[in-house]
Amino acid sequence: MLIYLLACTPDGRFGNNSEGGDDTGLFVNSPTAELVWVPDGASWDLAAHQGRVLSTTQHGGSIWAWDPETLAEEEIGADLDEPQAIASDGQTIYFTGTDSGQLGFVATLDSKRTFTVLAEQGDAGLPMRRMEDMVIAPGGYLVIADPGVEAVWRVETDGSSAVAIVQGVEPTCVGYHEGQLYVGTEQAVFSLNESTGELTEVEDVPAYGLFSFEGRLLAGGTSGLREVGGEALVGGLGRAAATVEIDGALYITDQATGEVYVAEEL
Repeated sequence: MLIYLLACTPDGRFGNNSEGGDDTGLFVNSPTAELVWVPDGASWDLAAHQGRVLSTTQHGGSIWAWDPETLAEEEIGADLDEPQAIASDGQTIYFTGTDSGQLGFVATLDSKRTFTVLAEQGDAGLPMRRMEDMVIAPGGYLVIADPGVEAVWRVETDGSSAVAIVQGVEPTCVGYHEGQLYVGTEQAVFSLNESTGELTEVEDVPAYGLFSFEGRLLAGGTSGLREVGGEALVGGLGRAAATVEIDGALYITDQATGEVYVAEEL
C-alpha cells in the first residue's frame, strides 16, 4: 500500500504540483482502476448502503443498487424526478432531484416509486435548483452542493430547516475530512467555515468529488482521483466524481462515461 503525507504550505494551503485549474499533469503514468459496473441510464452519484453501491443515473429517473459480492443489480428507485445526489446513513436513503435544473428538492426514498420531500427551498425563500452532490455531516444533517443557485445547503434530516451556509460560489462537490467541511468547484478546493460561511482556498485544482479515506482527503478531477495536496492515485478517468468505500475498496464514478470503477489498493 502506498502512503502519502498530507502537508500544508506556510500560507495554510495544501501543497501541490499543478499550475492551477487543471489536473492533467498530475496523472502521467498513474495506475488505472478496473471497470466493474455500468448502471442503466449512466451513473452520476454514488452512496454506500448496507454493503451495496447505490447510484443515481443521468438518464431515466432511476436509482440502482449493485452488490460487489454477487454482482447483482436492482432498480430501487424508478420514475423519479431527475435524481442527482445521493447519500445514506446506513438506514435511510436521501437523494436530490430537479425539474430540468429549475426546481429542486431533497427527499428520502421510501419505496421504488415513492419518496418524501424534506425541502424544496431554504428557510429564507431561496429556491433549490440543481443539487449535484451531498454528504451527511458528522452532526447528522445533510450538506448539499447546489451550483444552480450558487449555494451550499444545510438541511436537517427531518426537514425542519434548510439554510444556505454560503452563497456566491458554484460548488461541484462537498465532503468532510477530520471534521472539516470542504467544497470543490471547477477551479479549486476550499475549506468552509460553517459558522461564518467563510471560504478558504486550499488547492487551485478542480474537484468533482471529495472523500476522506485513511487519513487523506481525496478529490476526483478531470483526469482521475488524487490526494488533495498530494499525488495522483488513479488515472484514466474523464471526470472522476463520486467515491464510496465498501470493505476497503473504493468505487469511483466517471461522470463522463457513466461507468463505475473500483480501486482496491491505494
